[in-house]
Amino acid sequence: MDSYSPAESAAFADKERDFFAGHPSTPDTVIEVLSPFGKFKIDSYPNPSVPADIHYVVFFSNNATKETFEVHGTLARAYLDLVRNRSGVTDFPIADTRHPVAEPRGDISYFSAYSLRWVQATNAVIKKFYKPYDPARASNPAKVHEFDPVDGNTLVGYSEEYPIASDALTFKNWKDVADLGKYNPSIGVRTVGMPSQILLHETAGFGDLSIAGIRKSAEGDFLIPHFCVNNLDAKGKGSILQFVDVATKVFHGEHTNNRAVGIEFVNAPFESFTRDRPPRPIFNLVTSDRGVYLQTKLPARRDLFIPLEFATEAGDSHHELRIKKDKVLNLAALKAGVGPDKKKVVEETGDEVVLKFVKSGKFEHLAALVSALVGNKLVKGIDDLAKEEFWRPVMRVDGKPFYIFENGWLPNRKAPSPFDIGSHFFVNPGTPGLLTHVLIGGHGDGATQCLYLYLKFVRRVPVASILQVLVDLLTSARTPAETAGFTLRSTVVLVDGVGYRTPQHPMSKKFTSIVELDEALIEKAAAPAKPAAPSK
Repeated sequence: MDSYSPAESAAFADKERDFFAGHPSTPDTVIEVLSPFGKFKIDSYPNPSVPADIHYVVFFSNNATKETFEVHGTLARAYLDLVRNRSGVTDFPIADTRHPVAEPRGDISYFSAYSLRWVQATNAVIKKFYKPYDPARASNPAKVHEFDPVDGNTLVGYSEEYPIASDALTFKNWKDVADLGKYNPSIGVRTVGMPSQILLHETAGFGDLSIAGIRKSAEGDFLIPHFCVNNLDAKGKGSILQFVDVATKVFHGEHTNNRAVGIEFVNAPFESFTRDRPPRPIFNLVTSDRGVYLQTKLPARRDLFIPLEFATEAGDSHHELRIKKDKVLNLAALKAGVGPDKKKVVEETGDEVVLKFVKSGKFEHLAALVSALVGNKLVKGIDDLAKEEFWRPVMRVDGKPFYIFENGWLPNRKAPSPFDIGSHFFVNPGTPGLLTHVLIGGHGDGATQCLYLYLKFVRRVPVASILQVLVDLLTSARTPAETAGFTLRSTVVLVDGVGYRTPQHPMSKKFTSIVELDEALIEKAAAPAKPAAPSK
């Protein structure tokens, strides 16, 4: 049997106290279950309705997160039939037993690799693995390790399905997609249990991602995101694709893979991204009409492409965007007209240009996805998107809010202490929240999307004004605080790409690719419009 530390014993005692609430129970000393990821404790208890009917409860304390979860009743018995008297158990509980979304009279429990659901009407326990079902391998016994969603247009989390499609948005998961078996070696379990972060990426291109188009890393792993926010279709309807269950660990964000749900967003944010060697730019963004190519005030990102859509007809979904003429690097391309019909969208007024018929559709579809993930409690620890504490790129220094547009780490290979050798992070990437790919490593993507979402959810800027505020923040004259920057000390060290620890000798890094979040500008944009004065 497992031996427990004082902290683990206390955690189990607290969980038992909450679960049994004074009712009788007996510790089990016969069933043995051992896991490298944590400790098990098993108790038995009489069914309150039928005392002769003995039930079990399985408690599990996770080594990585120090959280303790329970599985009870028929689900506990079914689980013990799967893992009893085993060592090296990798299918451990990651949440307490509760009612399923679609079956409030049953029970469900999430495990690291699958879910178990008890159907009250039949007393059956249904096991659903998180790895996707492959119809091309239907005759293979291995299919029992795969799951096919019931509906192809639902968001899938821990084998449960949530509606997300709307009149403005098409949502599609992997249902009925063939040749999925090749991806299984690149789909694993999260040792930390449920994810606690959302990591925002950009695709470095303008083409939609597809499941069949997943590419490999140099190491041979398929680089699978959980979702991609694809382009709007010809009728202006949005599109999101889900590649795998949010429960799974896939390769999309280096050391954050274990904790983060990865969301790609179709866009090439800058030209210097290179895919092949020797380095070469992929796109000439100066000639693109897919958005606005800005000259920003960011030292590390002087040029930044912000994707836009342009409405094909008049309506409430579009708005105008005013920008200083010398800040628009692709002005000639926009003046020539956008889309296949070369629609005229530019109006020049002095030293400004007005972009007309602007839409922020993809940004809003990203917002709908993030809202669904948090609202349905599919990401642990983020309880309210309106709380600034969850937005990792936002930093308050001397009471002023700043947004970080640069890498938030430094390598240290010659530290005075072995405890300090590794990657030092200045914004903790191990805590719940929303992260950008630029912040956690040597990348440049996701920052614009996260700032848009922050302005929407935290600062309550209306949709028609968010892009204007975002552009104004990026192109206005640098404030003294931005020019001076600020210095942070590292809060954690990533050790061997696995775990975080507090550095004994923190490193320092000065941040200058930052944007001061102009309170007056944001508050003015977020303020409700004043009603028109009555006519006399």
